[in-house]
Amino acid sequence: MQQIRKAQQRGQADFGWLNSRHTFSFGSYFDQDHMGFGPLRVINEDHVAAGRGFDTHGHQDMEIISYVISGTMAHKDSLGTGSEIKAGEVQRMTAGTGVRHSEFNVSTTDPLHFLQIWILPEKQGLAPGYEQKSFADIPKDNRLVLAGSRDGRNASVTIHQDVDLYLSTLSNNVHVAHEIEPGRKMWLQVVHGDVAVNDEGLSSGDGFAFKNTSASAVRLKMTDNTNAANTAVAIESLLAQRRSPYTFDPGKDVGEQDLQALFEAARWTMSSYNAQPWRYIVGVKSRSPAVWQQIHDVLVEGNQGWAQHAPVLALGLTNSVFEHNGKENKAAMHDLGAASANLTFEATARGISVHQMIGIEPEKATNAFSLPSEILPVTALAIGYAGNNPQLAAELAQRDQQPRERKAVANFLMAGAVIAVPIFKMLGLGSVLGYLAAGALIGPWGLGLIDDVDDILHFAELGVVMLLFIIGLELKPSRLWALRRSIFGFGSAQLFLSAILIGTFAYLLGNPLQIALVIGLVLALSSTAFALQLLAERGELTRRHGRSAFATLLFQDLAVVPLLALVPLLGGASSQDFQWQAVAIAAGTVVAVVFLGGWVLKNLLKIVARSRVREILTATALLTVLGTASLLEHAGLSMALGAFLAGVLLADTEFRHQLEADIEPFKGLLLGLFFIAVGMSMNLGLIAEKPFSIVGMVIVLVSIKSLVLYTLGKWQGLENTSARRLAWVLSQGGEFAFVIFGVAVTTSVLPSSTAELWIVVVSLSMLTTPLLMFLEDKLSSQRSTDQPYEVPDDDEPRVIIAGFGRFGQIIARVLSAKKIPFTALDASQEQVDFVKQYGNKIYYGDASRLDLLEAAGAENASLFVLAIDEAQASLQTAAIVSKHFPHLKIYARAHNRKHAYQLMDLGIEIIRRDTFYSALSMTEAVLTGLGYSAARAQQSVEAFEAKDVERLHAHQHLHNDNEKMQDLAKTAAKELEEMFAADAASEETTPSWMQQKP
Repeated sequence: MQQIRKAQQRGQADFGWLNSRHTFSFGSYFDQDHMGFGPLRVINEDHVAAGRGFDTHGHQDMEIISYVISGTMAHKDSLGTGSEIKAGEVQRMTAGTGVRHSEFNVSTTDPLHFLQIWILPEKQGLAPGYEQKSFADIPKDNRLVLAGSRDGRNASVTIHQDVDLYLSTLSNNVHVAHEIEPGRKMWLQVVHGDVAVNDEGLSSGDGFAFKNTSASAVRLKMTDNTNAANTAVAIESLLAQRRSPYTFDPGKDVGEQDLQALFEAARWTMSSYNAQPWRYIVGVKSRSPAVWQQIHDVLVEGNQGWAQHAPVLALGLTNSVFEHNGKENKAAMHDLGAASANLTFEATARGISVHQMIGIEPEKATNAFSLPSEILPVTALAIGYAGNNPQLAAELAQRDQQPRERKAVANFLMAGAVIAVPIFKMLGLGSVLGYLAAGALIGPWGLGLIDDVDDILHFAELGVVMLLFIIGLELKPSRLWALRRSIFGFGSAQLFLSAILIGTFAYLLGNPLQIALVIGLVLALSSTAFALQLLAERGELTRRHGRSAFATLLFQDLAVVPLLALVPLLGGASSQDFQWQAVAIAAGTVVAVVFLGGWVLKNLLKIVARSRVREILTATALLTVLGTASLLEHAGLSMALGAFLAGVLLADTEFRHQLEADIEPFKGLLLGLFFIAVGMSMNLGLIAEKPFSIVGMVIVLVSIKSLVLYTLGKWQGLENTSARRLAWVLSQGGEFAFVIFGVAVTTSVLPSSTAELWIVVVSLSMLTTPLLMFLEDKLSSQRSTDQPYEVPDDDEPRVIIAGFGRFGQIIARVLSAKKIPFTALDASQEQVDFVKQYGNKIYYGDASRLDLLEAAGAENASLFVLAIDEAQASLQTAAIVSKHFPHLKIYARAHNRKHAYQLMDLGIEIIRRDTFYSALSMTEAVLTGLGYSAARAQQSVEAFEAKDVERLHAHQHLHNDNEKMQDLAKTAAKELEEMFAADAASEETTPSWMQQKP
């Protein structure tokens, strides 16, 4: 009996620094059907990041064999043994009565790739031991080299079990036979490449079980995989090897039997109503040259050049109507494509290449073959054996050799989101639930479009990182200090009370005390991503329950590091194994970031801003977030905490709103991707297996956390509605459960089956949060009436001033004197630096950007002052504000009459021209100086002003007609002269400069 274990069927764990594939059940991966293979218990393929590794942990009664594929691994154990295991070396550690060890990647630049194999020993209670040997220089080409055996024969390492371990490297198309005694078993693991085993095709990561057979030998053959696609995850080798070449060997014909098999594969394709609408016209150059030439002639010119060397050409046709009812078959082209795909895969399996083409001349093909009207020519296929063609055009030759590329898996993810999220929003259930549903639909337990959930989940955590950065931008250090009691008081009370109650529940379920303690601490954590996104969507982050929720989540983020350090101790480690050094490094990094990070980041952004290149500033914003997050991750803290600190440090700078606007689009997409990944990770199979147990556990978890949070909320003085909202929004398990449970399994604290079960509970609890918030809205007699937290005045500006030159500054000074909050924006870094020297509040950014205006609080402002120096930039900003913030009353500065007309065209009513009113004021002073009374001078100026403003509005619709505007100017001058003449006739006193001397 033989069986294949495909690479993509293996379990997977991805912790960022570690990417591990599990052939058998291990850690958080549980597979009842693959618990091992005889005494072979574990085969893990591990990739460890530079400088990272497994901290000290314990093993017992296990033979642990490590084989390094690339890199160097440092090993230390409680026996006092320490060594480095290099590529090609095998290490055997007998755990026996108990041994503790650590494994780390020596390199600080390159990853470590190794296999770890666990074998159950013949006897328990063996004395711990260690052995290491190198097989790097021993020739393994096309032969099996014994690396481990029961008796240590042939210089192999000794394994305390009747097991032989072989290593081999095979050359292409070389056959190797290995004899197996009757009744024995064999497991073959492919590290790299494609291998045919007893005519069964295997690829990288595949396993092959050979057992209970009377056959005496296993036949191995290496196959060429140099042109295989570099897929994101392992897929069926035929799919990876398929190519559409431009070069064919004209001297190698396709046999009649092979050709029939290709079209037989096409014949068995599924189709709509089983109509089988595909048709093929086939021309074999050596056997039916006339037909081959006819097909060649209907190809477009670009395809004729290279296709002339293909020994077989086929024309793909569809019957566009159903034969049973004569109606249009809208699926005909789809079915033809599916048939051609089946044909192609059969060809690939036989070593034959197929190149499909859309480049044909349909009308020419219809005439050449006298096709009836319902038979439509669609595609052509070039079929043959790939070869070399020195006359092939350089561009095609390059395309023939270059790696194949495909769109990212994220395209499928976003497609699912595009469908699900609007539907859930329309139903009032929120976007988060829509993302979860999309993930569940396309994930491995739904349609199965995507299998590599862990990689996506790890990448998508960047969405949480960017969310925390934006929240940090909105939380100045002074306000963070004001929240210290909520963070360390309320936050710690929630964590410990929830942990005690949840741990008690886990203990009552039959878990040992230490396991119950781990479960309680882990499940006491809530999801930062879910909670903050829901609060932000609902505009509740500034309300009291929103602030309490944020403080609680911040304390939980801080608690993750001690929890990760505590888990190994619960697994039996001594207090000496507690990573005091790691805790000290983490604390030191936080202190360094707090005291130095703000100065470094602020000056870096100033330098970049002076370049006035928007793309560079966006790149710098991303670098700021990811750089700070990565720094704290390397120090052992969470990336989210690092991003949050960066945001807080920059909250008091002039770049606050610009950074928020630059990061927001990335945050939204990646956070959505995170929720999709959570949806994909839900093991629906386990839910179907234990539905009542899991649902009951979810209800208890949510109930315990809600009860604790509601009680603490009331104790803090929250009203009923606010306390309930606080309870619901933090009632779920958190994303850190995936990480901490994984560590607990690795350090033997938690059985993998237990971790798998609770991970499903956490995932489902996340699903309940948006539903509970939705029901709260529907069932509450009224929405929360509590007041938002007191925040600094400039956080909720009533006025936004765009342009902070002398014009804007005068307005700002008066508003400041009246204690009216405002936000000022200016696109000149030099201007920002100058103004800040005098203590004015101003932020850097281009006010014509919608995202920046949103970040600056335009939704909540009352007035918008447009005081930008450049007329074109002023008009762009006015257009954006008028369209997207119609509630804002715009007060605009116009540089001249033309600019005023353009602003009026945009619907702006309150306009003040730069020189107009200053000139009127000067005119009034001049008249007074010439002897006019103050009242008469003011009256004259006011009359002129009123007439000019009247004309401005009356002539707005004509301002683009130059001739009419010139005529109107002449008329206006005459009217003004008549008005002044009338004024002069009624003047009672003669100005002093007109009086005659005696």
